[in-house]
Amino acid sequence: MSHFPQRVRSPASLRHLRARKQRDRSAFLLLAIGITAMACKEEPAQIRVKGPREALESVKMVPEFPPFEKKGDSIRLRASGFDKKGRFMEPSKVKVKWESSDSRVASVSQTGVVTVLSSGVAQIKATSIDVEKPVSGTMKIVGRILKSVKIIEPVFEEGKTTELPMGEELKFKAEVKNDRGQVVEDAKIKWSTSNYAATIGVGGTLEGRAIGTVQVVAETKNGLTDQVELMITDWAKKKRRRR
Repeated sequence: MSHFPQRVRSPASLRHLRARKQRDRSAFLLLAIGITAMACKEEPAQIRVKGPREALESVKMVPEFPPFEKKGDSIRLRASGFDKKGRFMEPSKVKVKWESSDSRVASVSQTGVVTVLSSGVAQIKATSIDVEKPVSGTMKIVGRILKSVKIIEPVFEEGKTTELPMGEELKFKAEVKNDRGQVVEDAKIKWSTSNYAATIGVGGTLEGRAIGTVQVVAETKNGLTDQVELMITDWAKKKRRRR
């Protein structure tokens, strides 16, 4: 039986060995914690884009906001994250990147503030970031910037006074265009007259009520106007012309 001499370590060597083992254990522990954190990290399975809290009720049943009719109008959108079970996630756990499908129509900041710039349609998208599987949500923004209004019916000849006998009716029609020169078919027109010589209904039908000159005004929701002048004459005058 042979005997091998045992290696005798110095105190300094022993301290160095213990320190190295401690570093190895710490590194392994940090690695295990990192792997566990990555495995347990909660990612959104769905992103929903919503309007401001005060506007939530008004848009709950529709997928978009009413058209914006003024250049520079803005609104702040919110992006909410939901996990695989459909549960709401804390906002601090959901980071998104904001994008606009058409920056000519509407721009969006990285805080979700949308600014309408012109007529058209833009999809505002929020996409989750710092995740393995990004998901997105969108909101449709419609710009309808009204630029002009013109009374097109009846046709008024320049330099000539148009007359209408008392008691008779005349149908008016106005054409509204947006900032791209496109006709806005469903634009609402408010009709009015300057005095009691004639009255006009919401549909644009005017009736002569008294002899005199009257201004007929067409006005859009954002305050654009056009007007024409009409002379209401005595009904007997027309009767005499027929003879």
